[in-house]
Amino acid sequence: MYMELVTWVEGSDVYQCWFNKKKLIKVLNSLGISDWKAFLYNYQADDTQLMMEEFEKRGWSYKKVSIPF
Repeated sequence: MYMELVTWVEGSDVYQCWFNKKKLIKVLNSLGISDWKAFLYNYQADDTQLMMEEFEKRGWSYKKVSIPF
């Protein structure tokens, strides 16, 4: 599963962050979010940053791909 991340500074960068689905759901559950589909439909860039931090805290890898903007 991927989530987009936009850095809202001049000359913004846009990324797709690819997370393992089972691990992403595990992180969401640990944060008290049980409806992962609704979360992915409504998330914001700050949420993507939080998921990146949670994966890094657990030592899990994810892929961050720069996309044209």
